[in-house]
Amino acid sequence: MAVDFGTALEFESGAVKFLDCAEIDTDKFVVAYCDDDDTDAGKCRVATVSGGTISWGAILEFASDIGIGVTVGVCKLDTDKFVVVYADDAQGDDGYARVGSVSGNTITGYGAEKEFETTNVTYVSCCQLGTDKFAIIYDNATVGTACIGTVSGTTITTTAAPVAFEGNVAYTSCCKLDTDKFIAFYSDLGDSQYLKACAFTISGTTPTPGAISTLLAQVSRYTSCDQLDTDKCVVVWADVVTDTAGYIEIVTVSGTNITEGAQVDVNPTSDSIVHTGIAKVNATELAVIYEDSGNSEKGALRICTYTGDTVSLNGEEIFSDAQVGGIEAKMLAVCLISTNKLAIVYVDDADVSNHGEAIVGIIAVAAYWEGFIKEVKIYPAKAFSASEIAYNYNLTR
Repeated sequence: MAVDFGTALEFESGAVKFLDCAEIDTDKFVVAYCDDDDTDAGKCRVATVSGGTISWGAILEFASDIGIGVTVGVCKLDTDKFVVVYADDAQGDDGYARVGSVSGNTITGYGAEKEFETTNVTYVSCCQLGTDKFAIIYDNATVGTACIGTVSGTTITTTAAPVAFEGNVAYTSCCKLDTDKFIAFYSDLGDSQYLKACAFTISGTTPTPGAISTLLAQVSRYTSCDQLDTDKCVVVWADVVTDTAGYIEIVTVSGTNITEGAQVDVNPTSDSIVHTGIAKVNATELAVIYEDSGNSEKGALRICTYTGDTVSLNGEEIFSDAQVGGIEAKMLAVCLISTNKLAIVYVDDADVSNHGEAIVGIIAVAAYWEGFIKEVKIYPAKAFSASEIAYNYNLTR
């Protein structure tokens, strides 16, 4: 499956500690990150895309220090609005959310910070539920916790009492299933770091967890997920026990009951990945990115096909010949920004400064015809007589 990559362009010339990204509108996305060279300040930047060319707007800081949180989460609210979630080190490491407003590729400002958790927060992630609602998953130093936020303008209201659903968790990710349902994936620190999943239903701003499902009874990290349908999603992660092998799996949700599809090795050649990202491309394809630690830690992408809950791999594509990733929880992310077009953000780990970079990948349209065109025949041109020309002219009048 051919993918044409544009030219990588820095969004941050200093060291990036961790990051996330989200589509905002057609050919527009936002990256949120921790600037390690600027006292771990939390910053966002919006890009517009023409073809494979990225145009960045100005960087705008949303918090002075988010480094303690290990991750930052960002998700779309509307075509001119996003929300970022983080641990604010300057305010006791508590959990905060903030809405950013966008015009073109400019962040015009942020709304007021909203504290959603009054104790220490780490491994925070978020997902859109609607144009005015989002979900947050995080660890609050003692338990895995879920919270719902609603938005009016740039003002956020959150769950009065966030809901605990698990013991200590790490490497969280979450995605929408429907406007009143979402699913979370995580490493359960209280149970040998096994990979687990929990689906939630929502009433107002109250999330209710379903039964927890263990997807892999081995040490698992670097989860990423994306919605496929209102009852289906896909998750990718690294199995740290099996030489950091990466796996991808589709799960189906009925109510809050989770049913697993087959687990597929994402990188069977080197069987070793670190950091992951995943995005649905269309009704039959999805894109997974990862640091290929078995291939000089290059940035790699695979376009996979899926039917039902079965995933099939296509060939690996390299989006960065240089080393990517790093030591923190989330150093790569991907989102679909228009038909067959992906935005990938990552940390250039080959650069001593660990600069933040982005690149656009366009899935070649010709790739969809591969295997379908069996034969092309070329026939010699025919010379028509005057009577034949006259006859065909009369037919088309």
